[in-house]
Parts: sequence; C-alpha cells; structure tokens
Amino acid sequence: MNTRTRYARILVPLDGSEVSESILPWVTELAKGIGAELALMNVADEPGGTLRSPVESRRVAEYSSGSGAHEEDFRNEFEPVLVGRPVQRSADWLKEVAARLASNGLRVTTTVETGDPAEGIIRIAHLKGCDLIALGTRGRSAIGRGILGSTTDRVVHASDVPMLIVRSGASINSLERALVRFPSTIIAGLDGSTLAEGILGTVATLSRQLKVDVRLVRAYPTPRRRLRGAVPSTGVEKTRHALERETRDYLEVQAAKLRDEGLSVSTDVASGAAESVLLKTADRWPGSLLVVGTRGLSGLSRWVVGSVTDRTIRAASGPVLVIPPRLGGAPA
Repeated sequence: MNTRTRYARILVPLDGSEVSESILPWVTELAKGIGAELALMNVADEPGGTLRSPVESRRVAEYSSGSGAHEEDFRNEFEPVLVGRPVQRSADWLKEVAARLASNGLRVTTTVETGDPAEGIIRIAHLKGCDLIALGTRGRSAIGRGILGSTTDRVVHASDVPMLIVRSGASINSLERALVRFPSTIIAGLDGSTLAEGILGTVATLSRQLKVDVRLVRAYPTPRRRLRGAVPSTGVEKTRHALERETRDYLEVQAAKLRDEGLSVSTDVASGAAESVLLKTADRWPGSLLVVGTRGLSGLSRWVVGSVTDRTIRAASGPVLVIPPRLGGAPA
C-alpha cells in the first residue's frame, strides 16, 4: 500500500473571486485537522497583471451582464484594473487573506506567479513540495450540467498531486450549526481494480492524521430483464444477490487490509451508477470527505470529461478529494 507518513502542505490557488475563496472554510478545517501549512497563491494572467478583489469581480460581472454600472462609471472605476496593476497588488491582497487565516492559528505562506494559471498551479505545487491542491469551483449550471471552469478542469486532469475540489455552493456553515466536524468520516470509492485500490494509501494516511473512520463504497450493476427471452424474475434476483455478495466480499478484503493497520473501517454496497452510489453515500454522512481516483493524466492541452470521477466532482454537494494515478488513482 502506497502510504505517505503525513500530509504537511496544501496549495490554495486564489483569484480574488468568491468562487475561489469558497474553498477556504473547508481547507482551513482540514489543515487544522492534519496540522498542515497553507500555501496561498495567485497566478496573474500577464506579467505585471493583477488580481481583482471579490468586489471588483462582482462589479465587472454586473457590467458585463448589463445589470451594473453605466459605461462611463465603469470605465472610470475599472480601466486601471483592466489595464493592469503591479503584481505587488496581488501580493498585498494575498497577505491580507493569509493574516486572517494565521489569526486562526494556521501557518500560511503566499506566492504570486505570472503566466498560464493551470501551468502555474502545477509548477508551484511541485516547487513548494505541496501534498494537496485545494480548488474552489463553480459547481453545476442552471440546466444541471456540471461546470468546473477551464483552469480547474485542466489542473484536475493534468496534476500528479492530489486535489481537494469544492464547488462554491457547498457551505460548511450547516455542519457547524449541527456541531458536525469536517471531515467526520472518509468515504473511499472503489471499482474492483488494482489502480483503484491505490487510493487506500492516501485514505489510510488521512484517517490516521484526522482520527476519523473510513467507509469503503462500491457499486454493482443492476440486473435487467431482456425484452426477448426474458429471464424470470427469480433469475434476475439470483443474479442481483450474486453481484451483491461478490461486491461485499471484495470490499471486506480491502477493509481487512486497513483494519490490520489499526483503522476503523466499514463497507457499503449498492446497485446503480457508480457516481450516484458514491454521492448518495456521501450525502448520508454529513461532513464526509469523498475520495476518488482519476483515470490518468492527459496533459494541460486536453482533458477528458464524462468519467465517473468527472461526474462525481461536478455533482457533489460537498468536498471531493481526487487522487491521481501516480498515487494510485483508479480508472473511472
């Protein structure tokens, strides 16, 4: 089992938007739980470029949609921003955010880069020796299709560093009101493959650092009757029972490996689409951290959508930890 001794440094890319900052409450709790340092960063689009503050970002969005400032007012207020401020502006803003986090007892560093955001995030993650990358996303669109955003999409499919993904609509406040900690438990999605089992090293490390239980989850296909030569319902039921038993036996073997390391582990199986089973399980356990593997690295220039992992992180109502192939990510 590929197991790190601990996770010590988390990279948190911020661009001044409310979406990117939505990750902060979650990553703050995680960092407290594992004693990790937070490495805040911003990547300016161009050398000498700028980071907009949350207020500036909202005003620009309002103007672009026609619901905000008149053109002359907009030009007077934002032309200096759009032309570009010194990188120092971004550095000063990050230091303000860092100071707020440090007041909660966290260790925080800041970095400002220029160039392509996705490339910069991956470069800094390696340069600083980060164990995790934490990214806030836009979540789902109004018509139900998941949207991550181009930068997050590219990082998810090109990074060989684990990623914590949280969509902007996910709120930690409800957990705090219910006195539920984050993470309250770790839910690991498996599919029966050797690659998928590789995520168990990360799961074991985090379980020990956070002192939380682990729940292993696997879906199995729902048997269906054929239109022609239909299988009797008793045959379908026997097939379902056989699939469920096989799935449970498999999970018990994997659970035993973790129990041998002194961890508290339970298993959960259900029929249906893998992402649906994973998401329903996570929803049943408020404050859970869902852990899944990726299909493989596809580079920064192209990425694949439509996998179980993609559909899971786009639709999840809470945090998802994505483990790349280098650390045992599974094809999905």
